[in-house]
Amino acid sequence: MATASMKFRVLGPLEVTRGDQTLALGGAKQRALLAILLIEANHVVGLERLAELLWRDEAPATSDHIIEVYVSQLRRALEPTGAPYRVLLRKPSGYQLQLSPDELDAAEFQHLLEAAKSAPPEQAEGLLTRALDMWRGPALADFSGEPFAVSESARLNELRLHAREERIENELALGRHGQLVGELQALVDEHPLRERLCGQLMLALYRSGRQAEASDLYQRTRERLVDELGMEPGPDLQVLLKRILQQDAGLAAAPSRPSTPALPTGTVTFLLTDVEGSTRRWDRNPAAMREAMAAHDAVLGRLVGAYGGMQIESGREGDSVLAAFTKASDAVAGAVAMQRELAAHEWPEGADMHIRVAIHSGEAEVRDGHYYGPAVYRCARLLATGHGDQVLLTQATRDLAIDALPEGVGLRDLGAHRLRDLERPEGVFQVRPRARRHQREARREPNADPDRRRRDGQDPARASSGRRSDRRLQGWCVAG
Repeated sequence: MATASMKFRVLGPLEVTRGDQTLALGGAKQRALLAILLIEANHVVGLERLAELLWRDEAPATSDHIIEVYVSQLRRALEPTGAPYRVLLRKPSGYQLQLSPDELDAAEFQHLLEAAKSAPPEQAEGLLTRALDMWRGPALADFSGEPFAVSESARLNELRLHAREERIENELALGRHGQLVGELQALVDEHPLRERLCGQLMLALYRSGRQAEASDLYQRTRERLVDELGMEPGPDLQVLLKRILQQDAGLAAAPSRPSTPALPTGTVTFLLTDVEGSTRRWDRNPAAMREAMAAHDAVLGRLVGAYGGMQIESGREGDSVLAAFTKASDAVAGAVAMQRELAAHEWPEGADMHIRVAIHSGEAEVRDGHYYGPAVYRCARLLATGHGDQVLLTQATRDLAIDALPEGVGLRDLGAHRLRDLERPEGVFQVRPRARRHQREARREPNADPDRRRRDGQDPARASSGRRSDRRLQGWCVAG
């Protein structure tokens, strides 16, 4: 199992975690020192500057020594194994916090924003939703009164609002104006001088058949801008009003058109899902299953896009979904997010969703706009060995993703298995929540003698020495 990495979080109150553990960071000044070093991550901050930021104009004569004590205590929390230190470094002129981009939530948030800029609307909306879900409150919320945090927190909070505007823009492009009106009204109330939000709400209202309200919103915004700033609305808002009054046909929501982006090629990670026991549930309660499958499709479709994947097919075989990812770690993270969200969902009675997920990485073969060939077939054969609430990986995917597993999960080696119709045995790994001390997870592993199981007509990875529980695997909802 990979060593749990640390995550430094500033999109909300300052927090550092290692796996499932939240680290104790000490008192207010010690936490402030860490916050300063995070704001200046990967840059050296001199001792004199640190003293000035921590105590303003009232630094004690022993400030250098006090800072050394704070650093020593922080190192005990961040790097308990001791020297040589690789995170909090002493430099000739001061201290430096050395982090990779995936260890700091602010850096990861900005990476997702950049990725969304060049993505099509559906994928961009997913990336932006994933970025916004990282926030736990205003940036550096516990240092709101500290001068050292003012500029960075303002910059990050502005980026957060910009990300919301970008997500709304993509949702408008996807024709979701009706469900955006409430959110936009709250945002406009909170930011009444922000013309882009006003324009987005005007457009959502107009597309919802509420032209008079859109015009009235413009007038209220104009009055506020004139009264408070002494200026008229910008040209974009003025042109939008004119087009609304003229009922410009170009403002209507664009009809949905099937997009045909190029399929990823080369080494691709395939993710394949299936709903366990769906035939029985459809037979017993088709109305409940229609409702449940709509929620299932929405969750999986959104999360595939949010984690950088492309949904290739849905429903080709029963209730399956096939998606392709250019990064194996994104596919694994997406699968974990799927299981967690489905486990937490309130399902109609008799139509609870338990999906199995198989992930395999290999050379993609494309013909007539569809994937085929050994990589897809191996993924499908792996899926057939799984059970509900399980995520299985092949050896190839494990090797690509092992150093970037999602927080709170690890891999369990299920050994080598012969998959149906395939000559080469496959190493199989199960993605599992890391057990906490007070938890004992239900475990199930393939039979040690797969050939014997096959003679008995059973799939190796489905074998169990006891009766299977109907409950989900414990921990999907609490591990992250």
